[in-house]
Parts: sequence; C-alpha cells; structure tokens
Amino acid sequence: MECTICSSSDTKKKLTLESGKMIYECNHCTNAFTYPKPSIPDYASEDFHANGLATDKLLLFEELPEEIQVSYNIQTRLIEEHVTKGEPILEIGGGEGILADRLLKRGHRIEMNEPSLTAASRARKKGIKVYNNYFQKTSFDSTYALINMAHVLEHIDDPLKTIEDLKRLLNPKGFLLLTQTNYKGFMPFFLRDKWYAWVPDQHFSHFSIPGIKYIAKKLNMQVVAYKYSRLYHGKSVYHEALRYIPWLQDQIHVLLKV
Repeated sequence: MECTICSSSDTKKKLTLESGKMIYECNHCTNAFTYPKPSIPDYASEDFHANGLATDKLLLFEELPEEIQVSYNIQTRLIEEHVTKGEPILEIGGGEGILADRLLKRGHRIEMNEPSLTAASRARKKGIKVYNNYFQKTSFDSTYALINMAHVLEHIDDPLKTIEDLKRLLNPKGFLLLTQTNYKGFMPFFLRDKWYAWVPDQHFSHFSIPGIKYIAKKLNMQVVAYKYSRLYHGKSVYHEALRYIPWLQDQIHVLLKV
C-alpha cells in the first residue's frame, strides 16, 4: 500500500475502523492515511461551526469548550509572536470567523476563505472580508505574511501540492500555521478505532509533529515553532491527566516558514 503523502511503500495497517475503512501508517514520512480514500463532501452546504444550532446565530468565543478556546489562544500567540500588526493574514476554512474576529479586534489585518455559505455569511456580519469559495478556486487580492489553516489539510487529497500552492500566496519569509489532529497522541492510542478524530468519511491524511517536519523539509520550509493541545473528550481521568503531558496530547499547532 503506497503512502498517499510521500508515495513510499513502507507502510503498515494500523487499524480497521467500524466503517470498514482502514488507517495505514507510513514508516517513511511517519504520517498516516485513510484507505479507501474518502469522497469529498460538498463543504459549501455544510456548516461545522453551527453544530446543529440555527445558522443565523453568532457563536461567541466564551461559549466554546475549553479545549477549543485553548487552541484559539495558542494560534493567536503563535501569530502575534511572528507577525506584526498591520501585515496581511489569511485564514483558510475559518468557519464563521470566531478566531478571525478575535484577531481583527486585536488590531490585525485579516481576511478569510470559507466555502460554507452560511458560515461565511455569519463571518461577514462581524466585519470580516470573506472569500466564499474553495481556496483552490479563489483569486485572492494580495499575498500574505501568514496563512492560518486549522483542521483543513486532512480534508484535501494531496497535502504536499496544497502547501506548495499556498506558498505562492505567501510573502517572502511568510508563515503557514497548521493546526491538526495528532494521531500519535495518547487518546488515539487508547481509544484506537473509537477516536472520533479519524473521521474516515472526510479525512484523507493524519499527521504528527515528525510527519509535518518531513513535509516541511520536502517543501523547503522550516518548522519554527510547534505546540500541543487537547481535543475535546469530556471528563475522564485520562483527559485531565493529559493537561500536564503536552507531548501526548492529540492536537498540534505547527508554524512553518518559507
């Protein structure tokens, strides 16, 4: 079985999911992939941030679970440590613009790309400039000091080509901030096929810190910072213990530089 990320045949089956789909792990690039590949849904008609709520209701940062707030705070810190206010930022797959709105209020110049019709509409109500389309089909008005992309790369068939394309939207020495699930974390190991973040009907790839470092090196980019955080798993002794063991947490934030 060839790795869908690096094309190596040095792969092994990690587990079989309830759906019958399988997760394969690559020994070469250390990422993983879903087999058979998922079919790409119509993200224009979906609305992840609404999560069953009315699609005209604006969701507040304070209403989010603690784990998502922590993730947004990490993204904010990494952005503010490396981008000067006033430099252009693009968020791809920003939903209804909760993070973009926070950055806007902190004095940053940010635009957003979001295929969901309803999510994009709510983001515009916050005063955010939104390109409502798939980013591969969008003509952007400028280049950017930083592109922020959280939980988007795993939904795309070819991660390397995607990042190569995104590099063309970055200024010289620009940054790409990726937030991804970490399939090497403790909860994927403990829960195995019950780990909800496999999402085999939508996720082509599954990443780790070493795996993203491999991708960065392959594309002549530099990993300048990375952080761990937890996905939401409800109250359990394991989930609470992981608060104090960052490198075993099942979400990663990786900042790449051109």
